[in-house]
Amino acid sequence: MRFSRNVRYIPFRDTGMALRHNQMTPLQGNPRQMQKEIVMASILIVDDQPYIQDFFSHELMDEGYKVVSTGDAESVKVYLETSKPDLVLLDLYLNGFEGWKLLNDIKHKDPLVPVFIVTAYDTYIDDPRVSRADGYFVKSFGHFDELKHKIANVLGQKHIE
Repeated sequence: MRFSRNVRYIPFRDTGMALRHNQMTPLQGNPRQMQKEIVMASILIVDDQPYIQDFFSHELMDEGYKVVSTGDAESVKVYLETSKPDLVLLDLYLNGFEGWKLLNDIKHKDPLVPVFIVTAYDTYIDDPRVSRADGYFVKSFGHFDELKHKIANVLGQKHIE
């Protein structure tokens, strides 16, 4: 089945911030796909690099997930006031070390939401703060399938090759 990609910015009232909302729209009326769209899991991508947001979004939308992405901690906090993602992919470097604080904030708000740290650095793997996360992955375009498999396992969905 072919899909068209819709990317739109969702402005937040009174904050001046926006989230990127990525959605897949089927071009054909396949009932099986429409059922999948109704129950698809949502993933929040938090990374300050737009090309990483775009790559992750496109890859995960191809797997059938609903994806929302943002690059700053304040947008995440506002988003979490009204929405509950099924999983969060979190970069640690958002204007400094803001990712650690954001990890704590997310887990404090909802301890059951899985949060995967996705960073360019492998130096934090032994950091005790990582224990708050549900996974730790070093950003690598060549190994992205491993991350997709972990996401599918955590969300209880079958990964289709």
